[in-house]
Amino acid sequence: MDPLKIRAFRAFMVSSALSYIGRYLFDMTVLWGTYEYFPNFLDFSFVVIAKPIMRTITSLLGGYLGDRFERRSVLILGRTVSALLIFAVLYGILTKDLYLFILIYYTRTFFSEMITIVGQATLYDVIPRDSIKRGLNILRWVNQPIAILTIVIWPFLFNMIGVYVFFISGIIFIVRLIVTLYLPTKQGKKVKITKGFEVFKSSREVRSMILGLTLDQGGIFMFYSFLPAIISYYGGTPLIYSVATIGYQLGLLGGNNLMRILKDSTSMILFNGIAKMSLFAVLLIHNPYSGVYGATCIGSADGLYEILYASTLKQGSGEFLSSVYGFDEMVTGISRTTFIELAGYLLPVYIWVVSLIGGSLVLVNLVIGLRNLRSVRV
Repeated sequence: MDPLKIRAFRAFMVSSALSYIGRYLFDMTVLWGTYEYFPNFLDFSFVVIAKPIMRTITSLLGGYLGDRFERRSVLILGRTVSALLIFAVLYGILTKDLYLFILIYYTRTFFSEMITIVGQATLYDVIPRDSIKRGLNILRWVNQPIAILTIVIWPFLFNMIGVYVFFISGIIFIVRLIVTLYLPTKQGKKVKITKGFEVFKSSREVRSMILGLTLDQGGIFMFYSFLPAIISYYGGTPLIYSVATIGYQLGLLGGNNLMRILKDSTSMILFNGIAKMSLFAVLLIHNPYSGVYGATCIGSADGLYEILYASTLKQGSGEFLSSVYGFDEMVTGISRTTFIELAGYLLPVYIWVVSLIGGSLVLVNLVIGLRNLRSVRV
């Protein structure tokens, strides 16, 4: 079935497009603005780990809420609070008080990460199982060009108004609330907060995907979370950072379309591992454009691997997709947080150690995938 014929999918597509504009304006301003106001790698790491920490804390709760209660109501409430707190983040960074800024930013991240779990589960429910490739490909062709345009505009906006870009982001997220009203309603059901863990134990494919991706993401976030700081340390500018982020978006779009060539699980697993391991070697080159290469590699690999990930979870989770997705994000968040903080201590002096650890974690995921996920139908 063509996903575009599904009203709920069209509503999600518009909501997602608005989210991409607001999110990239917000995230890029947070990362570059933080290093500009508080130019220290360790201080920067405390801001970088906010998302994985809050994703870890809220994932089970978000997964539970998505299965237990009517999803659209949960999304409207959470997205309202998250949008309004963007204006508080602007106030926090303008005070130049690191601790106040971190407190406000962590509070906003708590709500945004919890609601992301519910939203992503809603997407996977909306797309029929036999249309996952088509549905995700459509979203990539809509979202990535919008993201690239936003990223191109961001350095010019930031140069003109600085961290007041937060204000524009907040307005866009408020507008998105209107579109949320058109998302489908899905009544909740009785479910335990530990349901995701139960499915994890019973399904080999789900277990292998979650364990492997936990290691993969831990390694990748040692690099990607520090992308603006690494580019700046290597002598780069906000424009090069913008180019790197565009490279990531183009990689997502290109990787997603590689499904026309790499059609089976084995090919997807191999491409993901080889592309990501290569970036850690290039990272050793003291050049800001090594960040551009690395971001593009991650985007390409994730854009293709996303298809295998969605297929595995949809096949193995049954009617408890939100709970399984929440459990996955919890354990992945623990890995991301751990390795981000490790990288915060190692960078920039021991960048070769970061490359060694990151590449090794990706390699382990490659081995797990080849052993246990080659039978997944995509």
